[in-house]
Amino acid sequence: MQATRQLLACDIPSEDNLLLPSRNGKGWSPTNFGRLWRSARAEKYAAITPTQIRHRVATDVRDINGIEAAAAQLGDSPLVTARCYAARNQHVDNRTALEQTGT
Repeated sequence: MQATRQLLACDIPSEDNLLLPSRNGKGWSPTNFGRLWRSARAEKYAAITPTQIRHRVATDVRDINGIEAAAAQLGDSPLVTARCYAARNQHVDNRTALEQTGT
């Protein structure tokens, strides 16, 4: 989450309010982002893929601003974002709901 906050603090101009816009302020094509990431990541981050970055950003935005904001950031529906990109929220405790139903 710290990296996402640092990106927000940079206030990078973007027509679509993206955290990681391309140099023209719009979204990246997956191919172009992957190529740039591979050239910039160095050995320390060699195991991190663009998909992992997408998951991390979706999770951080969801935790801060909700699933609707995460979906808007990714350009997906909230259902797709919740199902495919945002990590499961480990802080949700559903035990009280289950106790109320007697399950």
